[in-house]
Amino acid sequence: MDQCTNKEATKVLLNINIKGVNKEIACSKNVADILLCPATDPAIKETLIQNLLQPTTLPAKMEDDPQSSLHFWKENEEDHLIELRHQRMDDFNKTRNHASLWNDIVKELERIGCKVTSQQASNKYASLKKKWKEIIDLPTGSEARYFRHKAAFDNQFGMKASTRPKYTVDTEETNIGNDKQQSENDNEQTGAKKKKCKPTKRKSQELFDFLTHKHDDFKEDMKNMHSDKMRRMDRLLDLYEREVDASSTK
Repeated sequence: MDQCTNKEATKVLLNINIKGVNKEIACSKNVADILLCPATDPAIKETLIQNLLQPTTLPAKMEDDPQSSLHFWKENEEDHLIELRHQRMDDFNKTRNHASLWNDIVKELERIGCKVTSQQASNKYASLKKKWKEIIDLPTGSEARYFRHKAAFDNQFGMKASTRPKYTVDTEETNIGNDKQQSENDNEQTGAKKKKCKPTKRKSQELFDFLTHKHDDFKEDMKNMHSDKMRRMDRLLDLYEREVDASSTK
């Protein structure tokens, strides 16, 4: 992967070898830095290259008005978006294909004059939920932060959604009797000695503590992996949106 700077434009030309074929790609300097950096995730590099190789054909509506691709959300639009999304929570949980559900939400938003695409609505809701999650996950003692939609998300997901485990382990204490109610006559007839049962309360507590510790470690690892993935995807989407905006303004 070689780099050539085009002085007549603000873009950078990259010579990329794809399956033995050299291709020249024009991109911004920020994207070029990511592609040339050895530490960049190969999956991110591949996604960037695929998007850069695809022709940036805009819909007819966007070609006539490039600004139509941008939407500045009003407070009442955000409120209605959250309300519509939470009303369909069960439907979203039942299926992985959410395209039709977001199309229905977009149609409802149009009734209040909010003209957006299903992707814009989905991205906006994800952004609002991310802000809410950042606030509820603040360490104890951190400065309080205001989020206008906090109550709506609290009511839907709870006060500490990220710390609620999907699975819980219940332990039941076993009260072991000393079998004194067994009649002495039976003991005399059988001549058998009573077996003393070892208490299991301590072992149960140790097992519970071990499982709890493992669960906390697993939860923390998943949280870190998710946060890292979201940061990388946010940066990728931001860079890709800049590329699309730059192409649409030409």
